[in-house]
Amino acid sequence: MSGTIGLTLTTNPTVFTGSERITGTAVYGMPLHDWNFTNHGTLIGASAPAQNIYGYGVFLASPGTVVNAAGGLIEGGNIGVVIEYPGTVMNAGTILETGYNNTIGYGFGVELDAGGVITNSTGGFIAGYYGVSLRGGTLVNAGTIENLGAASAVNFAPATTASLLELQSGSRLMGEITGFVSGDTIALSGQSITSETFSGGVLSLYGANGLLAALALGESSGVGSGDFSFSTDATGDSIITTDVPCFTAGTRLRVPGGEIQVEALRIGDLVTTQSGAVRPIKWIGTRAYDGRFITGQHLVLPIHIQAHAIAPGVPSRELSISPGHAIWLGGALIPAWRLLNGITITQPARAARVEYFHIELEAHDILLAENCPAESFLDTGCRGQFQNHRQLAQTGAQQRPIHGLPRTENGGGLAAIQRRLAARAGITRPAARPSVRLLGFIDQAGPRTISGWAQNPAAPEAPVWLEITQNGRRLARLLANTHRADLRAAGIGDGCHGFEITLPEPATGGIEVRHAATGWPLQATRPMQAA
Repeated sequence: MSGTIGLTLTTNPTVFTGSERITGTAVYGMPLHDWNFTNHGTLIGASAPAQNIYGYGVFLASPGTVVNAAGGLIEGGNIGVVIEYPGTVMNAGTILETGYNNTIGYGFGVELDAGGVITNSTGGFIAGYYGVSLRGGTLVNAGTIENLGAASAVNFAPATTASLLELQSGSRLMGEITGFVSGDTIALSGQSITSETFSGGVLSLYGANGLLAALALGESSGVGSGDFSFSTDATGDSIITTDVPCFTAGTRLRVPGGEIQVEALRIGDLVTTQSGAVRPIKWIGTRAYDGRFITGQHLVLPIHIQAHAIAPGVPSRELSISPGHAIWLGGALIPAWRLLNGITITQPARAARVEYFHIELEAHDILLAENCPAESFLDTGCRGQFQNHRQLAQTGAQQRPIHGLPRTENGGGLAAIQRRLAARAGITRPAARPSVRLLGFIDQAGPRTISGWAQNPAAPEAPVWLEITQNGRRLARLLANTHRADLRAAGIGDGCHGFEITLPEPATGGIEVRHAATGWPLQATRPMQAA
């Protein structure tokens, strides 16, 4: 350590070897074992020029607390601060990574591993070539995080546990968020999301008073416009996660000669598809979630399908899969969470830990999981959401685009399947009394696209049939049962009350959306508000 000024130790160290410690090929400016200290001056990681190795400003090697007060500087030639074990850093000063002779290096301002926590408070500044690397920890930011060379201000690096980025008021991210995959979480502190758009790698989040945040997620995140899940936790924070379809550990898949648990399968093993064909496994994606990050996350927590819930022997025993994993029913794939009925197909509010696996074949196909037809992996740009997504490139396998099987997520066909499964579960619902007045709003009224949402207060979970007319002439009839995350976040049932239709010919003027049962016009109702 060099240039140390105003260092205040608050507890005695269990291990301390002097100004610097060399272990193998690493040089640490300030190695800490069970230390708590407050820095009001400057900590600079020493380097070994002969070996061209640069030190760390602080290396927190076991639980402890580092406070970098306003005016304090922690600087490392390789990494400003490393938290290798659960520990805490509270920064109100500057944490900086520089290279040799104060040039821009190739490390991180902070590398956060194994469940550590760093709070970058108002006035705090963290900078490095890659800004901050999250490897299973929690970053709470109200200050500035800047990349000095690459695109990433915050990188969700592959980790065995999920990472959390909480953005408080005043947050400034000077660069993209990269590596954001299923299981990771972004939280907007004290903010309520009412709608969102995703375009050009930028996720724009809106509240009642307009734009809340525009998160530049970048191409490397591997997420698409339909992959985001939004909810609100007990503290009022808006929670953003992503979805990925998978089998849970323990699920048995059909293979030649019997069944085998999915976690026991390997690349090159053979599986039997619904058609009876035998196919080799091209790749197996894996992802694990710690329960504290997915409590209440309806697009992450597993769906449990009881034995015989779909048909006799289908599934043959309880099947647990991710919400987005699709089941083959009625000639199309239907996401498992759209089949929930609360009796034979359920979803818990929490889980201690969930481990998912997804099987990829040379072409999108139907596997038999516990004798239930379920899809194989289809790469729609979401491969990066798996922890082992680089494995396929290492095998040398070709990653050619493939066409997916047909999928149903709304409309009358889905409603008919939902009714059939409910009846099989013994669920009987009295006919809904037509509401005189629907809740809902028209978001777009032509010329080609008409969209919005509608809910019948007399039957809040039942989808509503609508008629679209122009000057009294009926143009279309459709069911409002498309999922919208903003509706769910606002407390409008399970959020499955949206509608959108593209007209064959442009229609301008005189457009009206009516409740098919009563003729009540939808445009006369109020805009959506939080429940």
